[in-house]
Amino acid sequence: MLFKKERRFNFYRSAKTEKRLFGKASDSDMGKVKSSNSDTVFGGSTCYIDTPFTDVSGDTFFSASSVYFTADSMLGDKATYSGDTVFSTLKLYVPKTWAVRITGDTVMSSIKANPSGAQTDKLLEVTGDFVFSRLEVHCL
Repeated sequence: MLFKKERRFNFYRSAKTEKRLFGKASDSDMGKVKSSNSDTVFGGSTCYIDTPFTDVSGDTFFSASSVYFTADSMLGDKATYSGDTVFSTLKLYVPKTWAVRITGDTVMSSIKANPSGAQTDKLLEVTGDFVFSRLEVHCL
């Protein structure tokens, strides 16, 4: 066999700092996970965040990723999604009662956020670098 067979897992940190399966990372990283980490490279991924969280992160390279958040998944009034997106499309699906603030840097990228117009009670801050990419935020 030319390449060593390796199982891949990724985790994000829940409110109780438990490791929850999220995407891809090596087995050796399993003991080191203390925050969310979901990297997608040359592929596609769809992730559902349905347990309490304060921080989710993931880098997307040459890929398309979708992340769905449920209304009761944010712990507190503010949480962060952070990660770099390079030559990719990232779609975030958030509840209509959440406000989204995008503070990342963009280079030849587009950001499309459709505010719901509803009363908001929580804030999701999106940080990271967007390079030749597209970020779409959809309210559900």
